[in-house]
Amino acid sequence: MRLVLPSEDNPALTLPINQLCRELLLNDLNLLPRSTLAEVSRFAVSKNFRRRLGEASSPSGISAEWHEAQA
Repeated sequence: MRLVLPSEDNPALTLPINQLCRELLLNDLNLLPRSTLAEVSRFAVSKNFRRRLGEASSPSGISAEWHEAQA
């Protein structure tokens, strides 16, 4: 596991998850104090996870079909 803290010197720098899942995240993150935010992420993902049908090329592990079903 790793803890990623936002840059307090450069507010334009976002957390890595914001770049991958922009449309899925809360739009009002800018209203929260940056000093109270952090991202916890894993360094590795199990090979079996990436072998699930239709998800190998998805950066978030969520298939395009799932996104379409939610619309």
